[in-house]
Amino acid sequence: MESQHQYATILEAIVRDYCDWADRAADETLENCLIFDRDRGYYLWIQIGWNGDRRISRTVIFARLKQGKIWIEEDWTTEGIVTDLLKSGIPTGDIVLAFHPPQKRSLSEFATA
Repeated sequence: MESQHQYATILEAIVRDYCDWADRAADETLENCLIFDRDRGYYLWIQIGWNGDRRISRTVIFARLKQGKIWIEEDWTTEGIVTDLLKSGIPTGDIVLAFHPPQKRSLSEFATA
């Protein structure tokens, strides 16, 4: 259970850093929103706004803690948050690239589930 708390702390810090960076670089059309639910293990960064009369709503990062692992559901950052997770000491066996189909996950060095 201690690793779950540690993983939550690391994941929250990484997602917050990305969002803070985006806030500093943002224009007036997008608002960055962070949503953390530690009880359920959800970590979400979304962007919302308007481009003229067109609504913008996109998920930039969605990660969750599930079965003792970090599941990356969405990641539209340039380098990917996995790089930061690895630098923080998270082993590849505790990271699931959930945006890949289950049958293709075994082709990577990361956890399959």
